[in-house]
This record gives sequence, C-alpha cells and structure tokens, in this order.
Amino acid sequence: MRSLLMKNPVVIGASWIAAYIVIILFPLFILLLYPPTPSNERSFLLEFSAALGFIGLAMMAMQFALTARINRIEASYGVDLILQFHRYTSIVAFLFLLAHPIILFINNPETLQLLNFFQAPWRARAAVIATLALIAIIVTSIWRKQLNIGYENWRIAHGILAVIIVSFGLGHVLGVLNYLSLFWKAVIWTGIAIAALWLLIYIRLVKPYFMLKKTLLGGSCNSPTR
Repeated sequence: MRSLLMKNPVVIGASWIAAYIVIILFPLFILLLYPPTPSNERSFLLEFSAALGFIGLAMMAMQFALTARINRIEASYGVDLILQFHRYTSIVAFLFLLAHPIILFINNPETLQLLNFFQAPWRARAAVIATLALIAIIVTSIWRKQLNIGYENWRIAHGILAVIIVSFGLGHVLGVLNYLSLFWKAVIWTGIAIAALWLLIYIRLVKPYFMLKKTLLGGSCNSPTR
C-alpha cells in the first residue's frame, strides 16, 4: 500500500509542493529566531511587508533550482510541467516583491522619497535595481514573442536579470540589516543566494562543458584508428 502511494502522481506532486513551501519558508523562520528588538514598535503592515519581501526573494532563489533540470523531479513530471510551475511561481514571487514596497509606502508615505534614486541610500538603490530587473524579466518572459526577442537572446537576458534580482535583492536586505543584524543569519541568506547563483552557473556553463567534453571524447573513441 505504501509503495503504491509513493508511485501515485498526486502524492508525488503534493510531496514536491510541500517540500517547495517548506524550503521557501525556512529562511523566513530563521529570521524569527532571536528577532530584533527595535527601539519603536513596528506596525503589522511593516512586518507583513518585510515577510513578503523575504518570501519573494527566497522564491526567486528557488527559481534557479527549478530550472536546474534535477533528474529526480524531471522523472516524476517532465520538463514542461516543471517549467510551467517555474513560470507560475515567478509571477507569485513578482507579486510578493512588488507588494513589499507598496505596503511600505502605504504604511509610511514618507518612504516614497527612497524612490529618488540619486539621493536615496545604497540599500534603497539596490532595491530599485532589483525591482526594475524583476519587472523586466516578467515582461520579457510573458511577451517575448510580441517584443520580437529571439529565444537565445531572451535566455541570456533572463539569466543576467535573474542574477541581478537575487544579488541586488540580497544587497538590499543586508543593507537594511534589522532581521539580518545577527552575523549567522546574514551568512545563511548569503549562502542561499550563492547556492542559487551556482546552480545557474552549473546549468548554463559547467554542465554544458562536461556534456560537450563527453561528446567529443566519445567521438574520438569511436573514430577508427589509423
């Protein structure tokens, strides 16, 4: 009975989704350990905004894993379904990250001055750059054909924009400190970002290199000897 359940596609799908939710929420739970003690009470909207921002950033980091062509996941559902899930979760992450500053502005309209790119602190500039890159990646992904962007050009731009989003997003949260004021928390979040970037480098550069090397070696081995 147990083996049948483990082979059931619904059970497998529910297990992967549950694992995905746990992974993206885990970094947020880390932040709740030894929470900061601000001098003034932070409002619920401010805390909710921060939570959405952290969850959205974790989801964006997870997008690298979803496109890393993990064999066990591919064997369960195939590439097409995984990429479809990647698109949907990207949109959800986009909404979370976009809601983060909007709620912040509603909670404290004075923070709108952070949009003044040239006078704002660097942590705010990093947030603006990450947000613009996020908007660009969503627009070019949904309307790629309408914008006449070739697949290879889009693929390269997609990877570059994804790196900008995660890198500048991490720079933003490290600059704000607050929840990452403890060194070990900053190390964990930095490690998450580095792992995500490594997955991109692996799937785009390292893996193709070894596949090409294997093909060339295979061809040379099969070629007739003189």
